[in-house]
Amino acid sequence: MIPRVALAEFVCSAEISYNWQRQESGADSASAAPAGAPEPPAPVKAPAGKGSPVPPTPSPSPLPPPPATPSLVKVRVASVERAGIDEAAAKTALAVEVNRQKSRASERCKHDHESFGECLATKLSAKAAVLNSLSFSTRAQLEKALTTECETQQGVCLGVDASEPVCRETGAPAAAAAQGKDKAPDAAAKPDAQQAKAPPKKK
Repeated sequence: MIPRVALAEFVCSAEISYNWQRQESGADSASAAPAGAPEPPAPVKAPAGKGSPVPPTPSPSPLPPPPATPSLVKVRVASVERAGIDEAAAKTALAVEVNRQKSRASERCKHDHESFGECLATKLSAKAAVLNSLSFSTRAQLEKALTTECETQQGVCLGVDASEPVCRETGAPAAAAAQGKDKAPDAAAKPDAQQAKAPPKKK
C-alpha cells in the first residue's frame, strides 16, 4: 500500500461586529437652552442721590449643564472561520464569508436600532407563548416593558467592522498523531508473536 502524505491545512477566522449610537432622549434635548435666545434686559440704575435707592443687581443664574453625548455601543455579531490548502486560500475563502456576514450585520443593526416597529414585532413574537398564558394586567405590563426596551434601543447605525484575520496551521499534527496510533497495536503485538515462536518447555 502506498503511504499517504499528510497535507497541512490553514484555518483563518475573524470577528464581525457593528457600531450604533443611542438616540438622544427628549429630556436631554429640552435641557439645553435654545440657540439665539435673547438675554434678559439689564436693570436700569437710578441717578445717585435722587429717587429711591438702587436695588442690588441680582447675580446671573448658572447655565444649565450641556447635554450628555449619546454613548457609542459595539455589538459582536458573529465569528467566521474558513479553511484552505494554504494561508492565501484560507484568507480568500474567509473574505467572501466576511462580506456576507457584514451585510447581515448591517441589516440586523437597522432592524434592532433604527426601526421601532420591527423591534417591537420581533420581541412580541418571541414572547407570544408567554403572553398568551398571562392574565390581562400582567400581559399589559410585559408589553409595556418590551415597548420601553425597544424605545431605549433606538438610535443610529454607524457601520460594520471585521477584525483582522487570524490564521493557524492544522492537519499535519493530527495526521501524525493518527499514524502514531496505528503503529501502537503493531508494537504491542510483537511480544505475542515471539511467545508463539518459542518452543514449548519440556516437562
